[in-house]
Amino acid sequence: MNSPVYIVVLYVLGTSIAKVLFNELIHISSPVFWVLANYLLPVTGVFRGRLYGKNFVLQQFLAACILIFGVYLVNRKKNKIKSIFV
Repeated sequence: MNSPVYIVVLYVLGTSIAKVLFNELIHISSPVFWVLANYLLPVTGVFRGRLYGKNFVLQQFLAACILIFGVYLVNRKKNKIKSIFV
């Protein structure tokens, strides 16, 4: 077999195994664990980047603030105004 076939096999098998393990992890713990892990991933990426000498510029800080503000908007409590459609 040639290398493109091996790449496809590794891609399909790796993705399927990762998906099964991911679903099992959520089943064992909870979706909250997955959400918290995804929020911590960019933070650890910034710290690792600083360890390797990368600069954290103002544009990246502003983008992070916009993302955090978006998360706040999605998760804030809704007004308790009854809809006319309910």
